[in-house]
Amino acid sequence: MFYYKELKDWDNEKGYLTDSSLTVQERYRAYLDYFRIKYF
Repeated sequence: MFYYKELKDWDNEKGYLTDSSLTVQERYRAYLDYFRIKYF
């Protein structure tokens, strides 16, 4: 839901979409660490 809202507001606040993408990436990395899956 946040992704669609941020796409809608892209012209006003360009940083929100980047922040959300980085947050999701960090969460995914935490899952990989938890299950001890190596990544680059």
